[in-house]
Amino acid sequence: MTALVISDLHLSRAEPDITARCLGFLKDKARGTAALYILGDLFESWLGDDDPDPELGRVTSALADVAG
Repeated sequence: MTALVISDLHLSRAEPDITARCLGFLKDKARGTAALYILGDLFESWLGDDDPDPELGRVTSALADVAG
């Protein structure tokens, strides 16, 4: 079983390069893994599922794709 761990990314608009690297990781390395553990804070702030920030939406969509 392959398991991956990410921790304390604090994704936000202020750091688009970190978000881009996270999206690349989710589309490449995380795809097909048996488990992906997210520890600590994934987002700098989270206003809920109705948060209008499109960058956060891209991350949640990529996570959904990984989850299958």
